[in-house]
Amino acid sequence: MSMLIMIIIAILSLSVLILIHELGHFVAAKMVGVWPEEFGIGFPPRLWGKKLGETIYSVNALPIGGFVRLHGEDPQQKAKYPQKSFQNKHPLARIFVAAAGVFMNFVLATTFFATIYGFTGIPKGVKIVDVASDSPAAAAQIEKGDEILFVDNTKIDDNSTFPVLISEKAGKKINVTVRNAQGEVSEKQIVVRSTPPEGEGLLGIVYTPASIYRPVFWQAPFVYLYYGTAKTINLSGTILSGIIMIFGSLLGGKLPAGVAGPVGVTVIVAEVARLGILPLMEFMAIISINLGLINLIPFPPLDGGRIVFLFWELLTGKKIKPKFEERIQATGMIILLGLMLLVTATEIPALISAGSLTGFVENLLE
Repeated sequence: MSMLIMIIIAILSLSVLILIHELGHFVAAKMVGVWPEEFGIGFPPRLWGKKLGETIYSVNALPIGGFVRLHGEDPQQKAKYPQKSFQNKHPLARIFVAAAGVFMNFVLATTFFATIYGFTGIPKGVKIVDVASDSPAAAAQIEKGDEILFVDNTKIDDNSTFPVLISEKAGKKINVTVRNAQGEVSEKQIVVRSTPPEGEGLLGIVYTPASIYRPVFWQAPFVYLYYGTAKTINLSGTILSGIIMIFGSLLGGKLPAGVAGPVGVTVIVAEVARLGILPLMEFMAIISINLGLINLIPFPPLDGGRIVFLFWELLTGKKIKPKFEERIQATGMIILLGLMLLVTATEIPALISAGSLTGFVENLLE
């Protein structure tokens, strides 16, 4: 595929994530009786629009994401139909609408993971295929062909939980129960590294699933959905830890290495698209979780910021003054746009100097 086609695929893929998020707000608004005035694909100026029922469905000039315009959403403007106004609904109803977009991002991630499992089966267990010399695993006499059964008292059943569990144990001593190729079970003690050498993990092993599980036909949708949900939950914890570290660095006045902005994310998605539909779906699921968690941050104008204001209203019975809320939202937007511009300002020269999308991604991940 040409570079242009990959970039288009990347933009469309990212737009799907945003549209799903906005669809959550749209459906939730209709459920609580708020009038969605417009559901737009892309951002204005409008290229085409058609009114179906009470909502205008539009296609707009800027082909990135989308939006939902709710009646009475702006506290500064008087609603034409008060009974359908977002601002006039109970705080719990508005919290429901605000949180629905995030919920849909997690639903999309779960659906993608479940679909991938439907094609590949569910990887079960951990089997060692290589052990690096001078690594914690080598020091504990873990060998190629060993299967890891337990880490401390946690059974290693779902393959995707293993790296999450190990990352939580960084810098600590763990007990690992293994079964060798002859079927003998033994327990090893390993001190998990905090900073592994380049090209090695925390334990210094390369592993594959010990087996692939494919449920019977009638059970398959439920089993795949269960494991898709479990993977979404496990990854959410890992991603949340990473987001906290990034914001900690930003508050300390440092831009963390390897952080991708709009340009970087688009380029990475374009590169992943080269590998096929299933790798692209998995990566989009991870980005969808990121999008959901970032939107939960209690910082205006993110959904989390709005939810904080609504909880304040719910607890005190008093609405935030419209002018104050507007100023807070505008200030937050300026800060977020400033951060995006800062990251983008470093990405564009890096992309040009790298000479290719692949080179840029390799430099970003170093």
